[in-house]
Amino acid sequence: MRVRKHRKKITMLEEKMLENGEMDFVEIKDWMNARRRGGVTSAWLGNVLAKCGLFVQTGETRVVSIGRSYIVKVWDSRRRDSNDR
Repeated sequence: MRVRKHRKKITMLEEKMLENGEMDFVEIKDWMNARRRGGVTSAWLGNVLAKCGLFVQTGETRVVSIGRSYIVKVWDSRRRDSNDR
């Protein structure tokens, strides 16, 4: 994982997922942006979620906005997945 300067926020996100359950991409981005002064981009967050190994994609959900709708991924902690088995 090459996100050393953000490692604390990523582990905090994993702990939040372990406590509260799975979150969709928009919820994760809002949560991260509330805690980072500069915020995070969608591309950076998507890469971290997909590549760091702490998170697993569990599904998709449709978000309806004014005049349009789009699909976002739902993510959860990989540790919860291994503890349930």
